Amino acid sequence: MDHFIYKIHMKLIASALPLELRVAKQFWWVNEEYQYLATWVWSAQTIFSLTQYLSEHKLIQEIMFFWICGYLESAAPLIQVANTRHATNTKEYILPISAIFAPLESMYTTDTAIHDTQVMKNVWMNYVDMESWWVAMVADRLKIKCTILRVPYDKVGSLECWAIDKQDMMNAMTVWLKTLI
Repeated sequence: MDHFIYKIHMKLIASALPLELRVAKQFWWVNEEYQYLATWVWSAQTIFSLTQYLSEHKLIQEIMFFWICGYLESAAPLIQVANTRHATNTKEYILPISAIFAPLESMYTTDTAIHDTQVMKNVWMNYVDMESWWVAMVADRLKIKCTILRVPYDKVGSLECWAIDKQDMMNAMTVWLKTLI
């Protein structure tokens, strides 16, 4: 008699805050194939929570990370991170692209929020966040596929980037999640 071993390839839907996961759960089936994780904002917390979760859930083969990001000039309503460069160590991660969900863009990852437009102009990048580089690094080290999607929400240097309207942000995320389905 032949014996078959089935390996479930689980997907992790992750974002910085539980707020975004509530939106995501409206669109993805809640079943054993998908798991959800809020990594929280800030690089150290992102690394810790993502690494801890993945070490405890070894069947996860793919991460889809999403949240908002900042932008310098005009922005698409949704972007997919193709590469991310870290502000402090200047290392770059190029993400393997298995599927394209949105225009591919470069991300500048910092350890603190950027409010000065000159910083962004000096690095020649239009998009900034605090998590993409770290998510890419963890996925790369653990050999897990990773897709990072961002909603360019707050314009660097504008007054709006100091106070995020949560309902407006949720509406923006709902719009782009509908386009993915």
